[in-house]
Amino acid sequence: MWELINNPSDHPLANIKSARELLDSLPKEDTAKLLQEIAYWVESVTVPENKFRLSHQLAVLRLLDDTAHPYLSNAVNEYFAVPAPSAFRSNSMWVTLNEYYSRVGHAYLSVLRSCLEAKKRSSAITLHLPLVTARGIYALAGKLKLAAARYAVVEPEVWSDMSEFYAFAEAKKYLNEPLTLYDEFTAGKSIQALFAGTLIWQACCSGSLSPLQIHIAERVITSLGNHLTLDAQYFSGSMLAFDLRHAIPPMRLNGESTLRHGLRFIGVGDAPQHLDDLLGLLEKGGIPEPLALSKGYTVETVLEVVRHLAQHVSSSPPLRRNPRREVCVNLCVANGFSRLHELAAAHTASISAAGERWLTKDISANGFLCILPSERANRMKIGELVGLQPEKIDRWGAGIVRRMSRDAQNNLLVGVEMLSNQLVGVLLHEHLNAASDIGGQRALYLNKPGDDSGEAWLLMKPEFFSAKRSLSMSMDEQQYLLTPLELMQQGEDYTVARYRKMEQAASSNSA
Repeated sequence: MWELINNPSDHPLANIKSARELLDSLPKEDTAKLLQEIAYWVESVTVPENKFRLSHQLAVLRLLDDTAHPYLSNAVNEYFAVPAPSAFRSNSMWVTLNEYYSRVGHAYLSVLRSCLEAKKRSSAITLHLPLVTARGIYALAGKLKLAAARYAVVEPEVWSDMSEFYAFAEAKKYLNEPLTLYDEFTAGKSIQALFAGTLIWQACCSGSLSPLQIHIAERVITSLGNHLTLDAQYFSGSMLAFDLRHAIPPMRLNGESTLRHGLRFIGVGDAPQHLDDLLGLLEKGGIPEPLALSKGYTVETVLEVVRHLAQHVSSSPPLRRNPRREVCVNLCVANGFSRLHELAAAHTASISAAGERWLTKDISANGFLCILPSERANRMKIGELVGLQPEKIDRWGAGIVRRMSRDAQNNLLVGVEMLSNQLVGVLLHEHLNAASDIGGQRALYLNKPGDDSGEAWLLMKPEFFSAKRSLSMSMDEQQYLLTPLELMQQGEDYTVARYRKMEQAASSNSA
């Protein structure tokens, strides 16, 4: 039972009774305003001028946080809802959530530091230190998630605070003590599981998934936290290393990694097997309840995220295939399938007339990194199709946005994977109706000139692909029969598909 201390003060939080009265008066019909109000009072709990005893700080802080948490969960679900809230509402919710996580995390850390400095502390404080630590890490994980949703630079203070919470739990030997974070949480989550899960999902997902996918990935990895491993010594299954002595993100381990004092090593344990089991359930058409996902999330969306995670936590995660070279090139950029098809068909040679301009930072054999000023970056999305025309080049290529992050100046860094450096507009028909203009669909042929692989890679509208339907393709006054092989990837307004290609004799065109 919490030790309730009555303080000789007229401060609204000076005693539990007045604190509860204050909470009862808050605007519970307005989630954002309620969280803003509680965040304000949370900050005042640990202000030295209020002279609250440590046991009272702890009691009031927990009361405030417990009251706020159901509303916090609702706000997170709204921010990552399907369909997404308006840009104005989304920005407002982001600011509210980030402020709440910041103030609560700081308050719990302040209590922890005061415990270290105190010559004496009550048994009630000692008993609840694991919960204080876990809730502090949970708040920092919330900040990391919000930063990831905006592809923002993580404040160094977040990493140093994470280190401080973890080091305290490690020193007090309660890393693996099962606890319940909040009333609606399932019991059994440990600080080690929470800490390891936070670092794993951040390393696997930050910059490479959409905000909605980041939210789903966090829920999936959180559900697998107890299957992850964490150790002060390097072990063969180590995936990440986190430096407790420096305020830097966790680093992916490879053969060139330098091991040094102060590192903690996070491994995936048997999580890959559980991800495979989850894939099996999703492929049967259901979303398991333990993921605690809101309504509106499709099985296909969750399945795509779990496949991404399964690939990145495997024993052989994907590595960069080609070296980067620092090259600055001006690019003309056009967005979306329809616009790209128009430009490819028109053979537009002017780099200034068709779209906005980007500047490359570096280039590799299959893509490049571009820098966008912050005012141009608001509508860019992971998975978006972009048309690209380098200066002094008279043809358009196509690529897909794969990674995004921001630099210290808030410029957006956009990593683009190239689909093709040269596009050819083609017309597709259902094979049995190839002679008719009815039902013809525009598409873009992605193969390199002179390709003799016997395959055709096509960029087309998403609804036109069918694994059971052959197509006829008109290109360069020649007809080809296309039989479907594989759907390679799909976005909001495009599909990339692979077909077997066979040239048709002129007499077969009217089949």
